[in-house]
Amino acid sequence: MTESGTISTESSQSLKGSVGNLTAGCTAKITDDDGRLLGFGESGEICVQTKSQFLGYYGDPESTKEILDEDGWIHTGDLGYFDEDGLLFVTGRKKDILKYNNFHVTPSEIEEILETHPGVSQAVVVGIPDPVFTDLPAALVICKQGKQVSEEQLTEMIEKTLPDYKKLRGGIYFVDNLPMTASGKIQKFRAKDIAIGLFKQRTIRHKFPPAQAAQLMNCPLFEKDTLAGLNNYTCGGSMVTKELSNKMKQYLPKGALTIVYGMTESGTISTESSQSSKGSVGNLTAGCTAKITDDDGRLLGVGESGEICVQTKSQFLGYYGDPESTKETLDEDGWIHTGDLGYFDEDSLLFVTGRKKDILKYNNFHVTPSEIEEILETHPGVSQAVVVGIPDPVFTDLPAALVICKQGKYVSEEQLTEMIEKTLPDYKKLRGGIYFVDNLPMTASGKIQKFRAKDLAIGLFKQRTIRHKL
Repeated sequence: MTESGTISTESSQSLKGSVGNLTAGCTAKITDDDGRLLGFGESGEICVQTKSQFLGYYGDPESTKEILDEDGWIHTGDLGYFDEDGLLFVTGRKKDILKYNNFHVTPSEIEEILETHPGVSQAVVVGIPDPVFTDLPAALVICKQGKQVSEEQLTEMIEKTLPDYKKLRGGIYFVDNLPMTASGKIQKFRAKDIAIGLFKQRTIRHKFPPAQAAQLMNCPLFEKDTLAGLNNYTCGGSMVTKELSNKMKQYLPKGALTIVYGMTESGTISTESSQSSKGSVGNLTAGCTAKITDDDGRLLGVGESGEICVQTKSQFLGYYGDPESTKETLDEDGWIHTGDLGYFDEDSLLFVTGRKKDILKYNNFHVTPSEIEEILETHPGVSQAVVVGIPDPVFTDLPAALVICKQGKYVSEEQLTEMIEKTLPDYKKLRGGIYFVDNLPMTASGKIQKFRAKDLAIGLFKQRTIRHKL
């Protein structure tokens, strides 16, 4: 696990099903719920100490206490036992700790927040098993008599209070009662079974950022009927290209694709669910005002592209303890400068064309990465592409591309170079190179980390330059 480093390895090809012997420098023990040491063959929580273990979660002492005890033992949250040969077996997860995408999630923390809502009587959080993310946190909620509570209200509470990996991706389900023991304790295993059943019955809605949506569409196991049961697919968090939008709609025979445009500082800015093929992010939401401005702050008209600036009823007041960053985003008149480029058409539909901060400059010409990325992704063998700038003392930025190919497909640098040269003007050529990679650096919420992608491209560019010199 991330907190400890490698705990054990198994390479004997035995059929026992163990995870092997402890690695050098690792000490482990198996304990019961009261912290008592257990013997051979007795199952309990696996606790470890390693030479490379973490010191705690930065800025999160509560989560640190949950995992790291006073004696320096990491409580893995995994259940297991040792056999007489010293082999370690992992049998499952400790009931009260979930794991989402390698992050530990403590149900009680989420339950406490849900129960602060004036309409909630009781809440229990469990994990919906998932083959990719391990557990999808889900909540069963009992409302107070005569009170009405919506899933949206509770979802918003969690999203405003906790980090992304603690969101209730498994859903929120309102129930009349919870399974209890004779002594009045919640039977978590039965609550989990109820949540799993409700999760399966639910008219499913999915929310994914564009990067994950693109990966899904290009997965070799993905078929035309894979999303047949979806009622709604919401995509947002970064720019959704027209090509991706139109492609996704082909896979939603029963449902709708909703494009959501917004940012943490402003809340939702616009939504598009008309199923048109224009590629817009829709009309402004109620309570949102927007304008398009040039680099000098002058107001632009219909069809003119510039920075999107907004005001909303729920916008932030500033970054806590960071007045400089606040000034960069929030101006004196209360306008949030989104950093996104876009324009309005004659029907008042908003189109997002790229990032102001992401714009490259080659020989005094502006180059929008998203424009090049869209063209690269039209190649039948390309799954995903990201364009960044290689710093250059003469030309400022040399546009370069990191490309992921679809499984089983062959794509050459020459093919992609030819596509760009035939479609775009000379100054938008990929002079920084095209580099084929297996994956791209992503955030926990599925967005591409452009700064890390840029570092990766710079490293590959330098390696190539060295080889050329040799």
